[in-house]
Amino acid sequence: GEMELVEVAGAKSFTLYEQRVDRSDLPNPWRDSIQATARLPFRSSITMEGWDQEVAGENITDTAGKLIKREPGWVDTLTGDGQTLDEYAAETSEDSLFEGIVYSFVDNDPRTFASPADRKAVNAQPRVTKFRRRHVRRITIEIRFGVPRLLQVVLVQPIIEIDVKNPNAWMDTAIDARKVITAGNPDAERGSEERKVRTQMYRQDVRGRWYEIPSLRSTIEPDDPAQELLEIPLVPHYTKRIGPWRGECPFLDTAWTEAAIWNHNSEIGNLAREASIMHVHESGIQRDEKTGRPVLPDTRNARYHGSSDPQARMTLLEVKGDALRSIRELVEWKIRLIEKAHNQIQTEKPTGPVTAREITLEGVRASSALEMWVIFQERAWKRILDYMILLGGFSKSGIVTIPHDFGLPSAGMARRSSTAAMRENTSACM
Repeated sequence: GEMELVEVAGAKSFTLYEQRVDRSDLPNPWRDSIQATARLPFRSSITMEGWDQEVAGENITDTAGKLIKREPGWVDTLTGDGQTLDEYAAETSEDSLFEGIVYSFVDNDPRTFASPADRKAVNAQPRVTKFRRRHVRRITIEIRFGVPRLLQVVLVQPIIEIDVKNPNAWMDTAIDARKVITAGNPDAERGSEERKVRTQMYRQDVRGRWYEIPSLRSTIEPDDPAQELLEIPLVPHYTKRIGPWRGECPFLDTAWTEAAIWNHNSEIGNLAREASIMHVHESGIQRDEKTGRPVLPDTRNARYHGSSDPQARMTLLEVKGDALRSIRELVEWKIRLIEKAHNQIQTEKPTGPVTAREITLEGVRASSALEMWVIFQERAWKRILDYMILLGGFSKSGIVTIPHDFGLPSAGMARRSSTAAMRENTSACM
């Protein structure tokens, strides 16, 4: 098939957002707006239906519905370090809003087991690792019958080494390394090594040449030998999709608006700022022999006005409270305007040509860009669990949902059950 090499935009040391912050002296309602948006969907826990108990866990309740205890499942230790699906989903949602896309990679437990039975005996499970845009160095896509297939991905994954021979060593050494994941060949004979997804680790020598570490080569395969994995278990979390495996932060559209609002009425801001700065007028004050500046108490950002008039006296003009208040009100007013411009994205109709079309084709209508983003997050979480049950040898798949009532106009609110609506109406009448 046709091969396409995709260099991931923004995969350098910083994202566009971080570069903007580094060279900007503007206030930062950008971050506050994104964090507030990311919190909106998580008013309650993620709901999972139809999954095996080993995957989804189980809540044990009494007759009144009160939680007694939680029987943990794979979703309670999704990343292998105690992070739950709810925590991981909230984290990836916020990161994807900043950069437009982040990636979740599903892999087997890194330990080696003689058999799937030995793996289950110690409750080993597939694990999920998050990769941000700058961690992805290259993506290779194969077009087969008009459908893009992820063929290979190169990720930055440092190797941590500890000098155990040095008793005075107190810091681990991170070695720059690359993880190369290659999809299996679907045309190869079933059961052959060529059909399996393989991972390889590479590092650089002193001359800068990359070489593979053979001991770290592995394959990703299901515990059930009757099942096969022919694609790389990498899941994208989109917020504004601009193409397969590529996304863009939706808030980039308001960056120029933030700068324009902040610079608006700059003369008024300068006058208020001038009024808030302490002024010093003096004559006859002792000067420093080296610098020639007056020897004064610490006046912070005070401005100094010298005078040669022998009748002049030193006068300190203190900062006026009303001047400080005017600056604060001006800043708060502008920040409110900026946040309003940012949050307008939440209620706008989805405009992404790819995402909006895909949602419509599947019969799911998003009333706002925020709901469209949440629908794609739900699909990403389900895809993660689908990969986990495949690698774990399970075959039963379920659904993953969260409420779509964000306090904004939402088609998701109309999809709620009539029982829930009736309960709300009854409680309102009471």
